[in-house]
Parts: sequence; C-alpha cells; structure tokens
Amino acid sequence: KNEAFKEKYLNFFKQCQDVCFREGYSYELFKELENIRFGKDIVFSLKGNPSEGDYVLFSIILPSERPELVKFESEYFNRLKALVLEIIKSGKKVKLMSFCKGEGDEEAISKLFNMIPNEYHKNISTYFYRGDLNEALEVIEKSESVVATRFHAMILGFVFKKSVFPIVYSKKMTNVLEEIDFKGKFVTFQNMRDLTYEKFKENAPLSVETLESVAKDGEKQFEKLDEFLR
Repeated sequence: KNEAFKEKYLNFFKQCQDVCFREGYSYELFKELENIRFGKDIVFSLKGNPSEGDYVLFSIILPSERPELVKFESEYFNRLKALVLEIIKSGKKVKLMSFCKGEGDEEAISKLFNMIPNEYHKNISTYFYRGDLNEALEVIEKSESVVATRFHAMILGFVFKKSVFPIVYSKKMTNVLEEIDFKGKFVTFQNMRDLTYEKFKENAPLSVETLESVAKDGEKQFEKLDEFLR
C-alpha cells in the first residue's frame, strides 16, 4: 500500500539467494532483482483424483478478524445463509470447514450454523482442521463442489477437479484467477450481493489442460531448493 513497505522488502530480497513468488503481480513489483522468480502455487502440483462427492463444502472466514472486512461481515453471513439454505432445499448436504481456528474460522462456522433454522441442521456437518493434512485433503476430495473464501480451499478445490465458487477477500485470489484464465463466476466482499444460488450452479471444474499447465508451473516453486539439495 506504500513505497516504504515495498522498499523494505526490496532490501530484504536482495539478501536472498532465491525468491519465488506464486502470483505474477508480486513478481512484477520486484522483477528488477536477478534472484526473483515466479511459479504458480505449489499446491497446484498436488495430484488429485476426481471422485463423486455427496456434499457442498464451504470454507468460510470471520471477516471481523480483518479490519478491512469488518463492514462486510453482516452481508457475508446473510448471503452464506441464503446459499446454504438453497443448496439444502435442492436436496444436497452441506459441510462447513475451518482452515484456521486462530483466525476465527471456527467462530465463523458457529455463527453461520446458529443463523440457520434448526430443521436444516441435520443436513449440515462441520470439519475443523487440527493438523491432520491428509484428513483435511480427504474432506475436500469427497466434496461435490466448493464455496471457497480461503485461498487454499480454492486451489485445492481446483486440484481435486471440483466446481469452485470463490469468495474473494484479497488480491492474491483475483491475481491467481486471472493467471489461470478462470472463466467461472466469483464474488468479492465488495459485491457480495452477487452471491446467488443461480450463479453458484453455473461454475464447472477447470479443464484438464488448465490443470496440467498450472501443475507443471507449480513445480517451479522448489526448483532452486531441489538444485541446492542435490
């Protein structure tokens, strides 16, 4: 947001042997340095097996944990509530997933769950990440589709060949969506009113060609480390 911040990082990066950004916007800010590289997020290189899911997975955050998002919290939860109810009424189950307890994800899940009428609670389950990565990946892999506020919920949803509806809270998410030429629908916190069941239904999984391309590019993240370790 200011030149002083950028200058501090510029000086820090000058001291590094190798710096690899996972999205192009940040790379462009520092590309004048010879030790700067760009490779898509390493998670894209994870091998995901497509599977038939039986629930729609929601990755949600607590907006009040971020000063710039506080004013959007009420509409965020109201829109999520409406979408959850529409999905349940369509005959599907919903799972609410916390990625980070420390940043309020579990509190957000509790808040959303309590906003939903009791008669629909039987159609909702929860998953709180506690450090078992394989278990968490399985939760995403077994979903039918993903409504993703968390950055890596979005990436992992793509990797596991799910239709993903991103709720964008940071430029890093929009940067990645632009770089993979994402054609689906998504909303930002500034236009949360566009989070509707109709738009959610329109999204489809990324093409095999796109996934193969970004997976190959994601492997660049650690290529210098691989050289060092060899």
